[in-house]
Amino acid sequence: MTTTTRSNAAMSPKGGVERIAGQIVSVKAYKPDSGWAVLKVRLAGQREPATVIGHVTNCAGAGQKCSAEGVWTTHRQWGPQFKASRLEIENPSSSEGIVKFLSSGMVKGIGPEFARTLVEAFGDQTLEVLEKEPHRINEIKGIGPKRAEALVNALSEHRAVQEIMVFLHTHGLGANRAKAVYDRYGDQAVERIKENPYRLSIEVEGIGFLIADGMARSLGIAHDSMERVRAGLHHALLQAANNGHCALPAGELLKESRTLLQVSDDHLRRGIELEIAERQLLSTEIEGLGLVVYLPRYWYAERKVARGLKRLMSGAGADCAPDLDKALAEVEARNSITLAGRQREAVRLGAVEKVLVITGGPGCGKTTTLKALLEFHSDKRVLLCAPTGRAAKRMGEATKRDASTIHRLLGVSPAGGFKFNADNKLEADVVVIDEMSMVDVQLMAALVEALPDHAILILVGDKDQLPSVGAGAVLRDLIESKAIPVVELNEIFRQAQGSMIVVNAHRINNGQMPLAREPGKSSDFYYFKVDGAHDEDRPEVYERIRERILEAVTVKIPQTFGLHSIKDIQVLTPMHGGALGTQALNEALQKALNPSQGVRLTHGQQSYAVGDKVIQLSNDYDRDVFNGDMGRVVRIELGAGLMWVDMEGRVVEYKTSDLINLSLAYAKSIHKSQGSEYPAVVIPLTTQHTIMLERQLIYTGITRGRQLVLLIGQERALKRAVRTVTARQRVTNLARLLAA
Repeated sequence: MTTTTRSNAAMSPKGGVERIAGQIVSVKAYKPDSGWAVLKVRLAGQREPATVIGHVTNCAGAGQKCSAEGVWTTHRQWGPQFKASRLEIENPSSSEGIVKFLSSGMVKGIGPEFARTLVEAFGDQTLEVLEKEPHRINEIKGIGPKRAEALVNALSEHRAVQEIMVFLHTHGLGANRAKAVYDRYGDQAVERIKENPYRLSIEVEGIGFLIADGMARSLGIAHDSMERVRAGLHHALLQAANNGHCALPAGELLKESRTLLQVSDDHLRRGIELEIAERQLLSTEIEGLGLVVYLPRYWYAERKVARGLKRLMSGAGADCAPDLDKALAEVEARNSITLAGRQREAVRLGAVEKVLVITGGPGCGKTTTLKALLEFHSDKRVLLCAPTGRAAKRMGEATKRDASTIHRLLGVSPAGGFKFNADNKLEADVVVIDEMSMVDVQLMAALVEALPDHAILILVGDKDQLPSVGAGAVLRDLIESKAIPVVELNEIFRQAQGSMIVVNAHRINNGQMPLAREPGKSSDFYYFKVDGAHDEDRPEVYERIRERILEAVTVKIPQTFGLHSIKDIQVLTPMHGGALGTQALNEALQKALNPSQGVRLTHGQQSYAVGDKVIQLSNDYDRDVFNGDMGRVVRIELGAGLMWVDMEGRVVEYKTSDLINLSLAYAKSIHKSQGSEYPAVVIPLTTQHTIMLERQLIYTGITRGRQLVLLIGQERALKRAVRTVTARQRVTNLARLLAA
């Protein structure tokens, strides 16, 4: 292969394809989902490394050799670049290159010092020894057997993952899930995938049916194969679960699967029969719905919740005061409060009932009731928890007690699942869960199973907020079952009546348009109309709304209310897509609030810089971060592909491949805001969000603001949201199980 040795100054576009070769100095960017990479490559005879852009089938690292075919181009900002139509990476052969390669962090456990030790021992044959004779590591003086074994295992894993990456890339699948595939199947991964690629969509998180289906086509698997049908049924039920359903009626499952798979109903029915016969899917009859079909995880979760709550209610509780009226009076006197009738009822029931639901909207005294109830139980072992870190923090601040997320309360077991479970109960007399509307059926099942028989369970939440992001409608089902005592606090207290946020939240919940303050008076609630003169749906209307949002976040709110644009203000929007969805707004807000020209770490279409506001999108038990946790980027090491995020006081490390679980959070969906509270929220409302405009959503968004709420958008969009009560009822069976 010919090596091009022209100077940087001569690097300009030419018509013909050229060939270059050199050694990689650093990896400036790498997108594992597509294999797209930006490499700095030292070419022979050149002082400065050249920029090479192209797609690679496996990870590239400093020290490796690079050969490419392509053309020289000149980027307006970054200057000369070699755009490769073919890009190949080879292991280095020189001692210097091997040291750089092994020091790049691609193999766990090998740093610069140990890399030099290996090369001193095996010279230019180091990589060959590590690949074919890794046991020879024991020959190196000072390397103990445990470290040698750990390194051999790391090398074996590295080779296997590289092979999987090449295989996945060859068959049209991004290489970013290669490690997850290896963790699931080990050295047998390629063989197992060839047998049935659809198992990826069921057994490996992050690889859905559509991706597995593409790989299956590449491997020549028939369109009407039963493996495809059965995987498609699982996919349809997973999609339903993503929309909150624990199950689907059989007819609905057929409809969804038919659209997805384009095969006959007879074929689909046969697939359902096989799945149920082998208990890969489960079914039951529900009155009014007929036969409904479950993924096993949700079938068992509902039954665990029902069984666990019945166990608690039938068990003996902790001793309570013999004279409740006297005890209540003492609590009121000590705290200089006077409880309203419903509040007193909640405290009374919380003293004698084993399971209690307390529900109510903003300003109705849930926090005061809870504080009185906790003081009533002050001599007992009390545990406080909430679904998210922010909700737990708010709960702790309000009660002056320690509170944690439900996940951290249960503890994550290294073997999977939770430390506290059916066989290892929590040590508690009273357990309180706040923000119950957010709790999905699987998390509720895990918590209930971990409670001892004598424990009192108090569930606090707002039944009118959006239901959980995960499957189930636990709070709704508990209330509808009529099997559990419920106290609804519905009186707005005088001090809350001065807040237009509270007043308007209740108006919207009652189907009324929000009110504005009289002209000239300050308020904590504002609504700015931005409508088109003739056609309200023209793009320029959305552009004006976006400009008003940017102005409010960057200038108006900070100047008028003294709030910080990033720390204190949260933009909440109904949808992810569209001109005013999370994606578009995050891009605009990042550019306005953090226009860093420094180091940026890129994953997919998103890039991150130090100072960016981010949100965790899924539970990560290894890092102890959970869906909805928010933080700020504090450090980036581009060469190592690492980023550190301060998650409210705790710094968490992310690799580039982990960034699939992060997103910018200058703007986020109203669904993702559940359980959180912010000094100020800004909510865009447009007819572009029509599919999501409904009362429960806008009510939830408004109640996230503590000091200030701004609605910016089209009046008819707000009117639609206020008058629309969603008819989308989640398919669950928990209420019936509890009532039985």
